[in-house]
Amino acid sequence: MGTFKCLNCRIGQTIIKNYKGIFKKGITEIDRTAPEEMSKNLWDITNLSEENYAKDGLLEKLIVLSRFTYEYDPEKDAKLTEHQMPDEVLLTDLENCMCLEYLKPIISALKGFYNGTNDAILEKRRYLVNILNEMNELNKRIPEYKYDSAKNVISRFSSYNESDDDKVASKIANGLKYIFKNYFTFSLSKNAIQTPAQCFNTTISEIVQESQPLLKTKQESKQFIERVNHLPKQHAIIMQEYLRNALKNIGITLNSIMELQDMTDQDIAKLLDCKANKIQALRTQKSTNESQDFINLLSRGLFVSESVIRTGYGQKFGNWNDMLKGDILKEAMEDQNKSKSQIINQIRENIHSYIESEENFKKILEKFSNVFEAEEIAIFSSLEECFENLLHKEDAYTLLEVLEKLNNA
Repeated sequence: MGTFKCLNCRIGQTIIKNYKGIFKKGITEIDRTAPEEMSKNLWDITNLSEENYAKDGLLEKLIVLSRFTYEYDPEKDAKLTEHQMPDEVLLTDLENCMCLEYLKPIISALKGFYNGTNDAILEKRRYLVNILNEMNELNKRIPEYKYDSAKNVISRFSSYNESDDDKVASKIANGLKYIFKNYFTFSLSKNAIQTPAQCFNTTISEIVQESQPLLKTKQESKQFIERVNHLPKQHAIIMQEYLRNALKNIGITLNSIMELQDMTDQDIAKLLDCKANKIQALRTQKSTNESQDFINLLSRGLFVSESVIRTGYGQKFGNWNDMLKGDILKEAMEDQNKSKSQIINQIRENIHSYIESEENFKKILEKFSNVFEAEEIAIFSSLEECFENLLHKEDAYTLLEVLEKLNNA
């Protein structure tokens, strides 16, 4: 991911370090100023050389970055809406700003560190674990830096949940702060990225290099489907059904389902009562040695049929997140004299009881049939994608050759 280059870049390190000034200052205070003054404020806060980077317009665009840490309150900020929005040209120009595009997810993931409280730091955010691991690797060059200890803290953070006691939470948060603070105590090596132009050239080279296997796969899938299309209709249907129903790369299907259901490793682990790293590992595998019972449990936790995980096609019954967020959670908080975390944990326990057996799962679907309605879903949008993600392409070629021989006969 290009984003992580920012961590090994002089511009990226400086902005990530000094962005706390923007977070503390607040977007409303910055936006109320004239463009010239706003630009000066941003230069001062981030401590970058205007002479070197003014031509890139980078700091001028940082006004948009501040929206990733600012909590907008419609009532409190109602009078600011028109003046608050950045210039339309500025927004349009974002597409051409590689620095800003790559920095956005980093700034968003590190929001808790700019806030500074343990609760904020321990909030799970997309890419945060990856960013911390990358920082830890870069920190290794610091004399007497406790690399192994820091790596262990990141691992503990990955499996941390809200029900852990305060001492554990405090220890993990302090360990993460140690990584974050040390990242800013050293100068990056001479091999680090120095300018946006250098980053652009490096990125293009990597894209070209990484695209070669993909282009080869795309060409192979195109040729395969062309052969399928030359079959008689009755034989082509057989091949098409095989492509849809054959086993696929389980890491690809799992990642796609999690994105569809907006669920993280931690979300699933809490529902299944397992370690988050078990889900993380499965997302990187093409096939799995996990038991059929676990795959069935996983499918119920994701609220899809088991075939969706195996083949990419099947049924989706709903989303457990609907019970953990929105109106259902709000109503539960109003009815019970408990904290939000207590209620969420209780709901998770209830969901776990629903999914721990196929029998319980079917009962809950029948009981709430008016709420949980099955719908057909397809992870792969084309036969080419099905072929590209087949677990056993050799079987597909064997079947195709058999059907072609039948046609020739």
